[in-house]
Amino acid sequence: MVDANGEASKPEEGAPHAGKPPSGSAPEGDPPVPIPVPIPEEELFPPQPAPETENSQSSTGNPQAETGSPQAATDNSPVPPGPRWPYIVASVALVADQWSKGWFQNHYSYHESHTVIPGFFDFFLTHNTGAAFSLFHDQTLLLMLFSTLVFGLMLLFRHKLFGPSVIEQLAFGLIAGGVVGNLADRMKYGYVIDFIHWYVGKHSWPVFNLADTFICVGVGLFVLSGFQKKA
Repeated sequence: MVDANGEASKPEEGAPHAGKPPSGSAPEGDPPVPIPVPIPEEELFPPQPAPETENSQSSTGNPQAETGSPQAATDNSPVPPGPRWPYIVASVALVADQWSKGWFQNHYSYHESHTVIPGFFDFFLTHNTGAAFSLFHDQTLLLMLFSTLVFGLMLLFRHKLFGPSVIEQLAFGLIAGGVVGNLADRMKYGYVIDFIHWYVGKHSWPVFNLADTFICVGVGLFVLSGFQKKA
């Protein structure tokens, strides 16, 4: 510095030097010194998990072993029983068949005939020891066993033989009612009661009953449903 007399003067002691920061203070612009933070022992030395035993691995190692895989649940799921109304159809068919046979047994004598449509349709009471439409004559025991087997297989494999459609379930009810109707006749009388006779001139269709009709209609519906699936 220069005083009024033109002489250079010394800076006072303790006064800060121009252009220099005071001693003991950090220079401007320097970043603050970070303060170290102690790390807990839990983070430095985390606890080690206990070794799994065979029992714990078997119970928790495979989640699907506890809950079961979706595929296993699907394979082991019970088969749905299907609708119940086809059994009502079978019961109605059975009642209608047995009532009609009983009525003709009480009001017609054996081989008695009454014309309904001349030259075409008669009521003619007869006994059939064979199958439907007088097939397999005098094979009552064999036909009883066969009818029982067919009815049992129909009940057991209904979900595989008959689809869920209305046509196939109706076919199941009609066939079941017809099979049981003729089976009941063979068990009671040893033969089947027939009374429906169609003919044209000298050409005659074998005498049959309502049970045979229900079976044929049911089989026809089942075949028709198969053609609809392929279409």
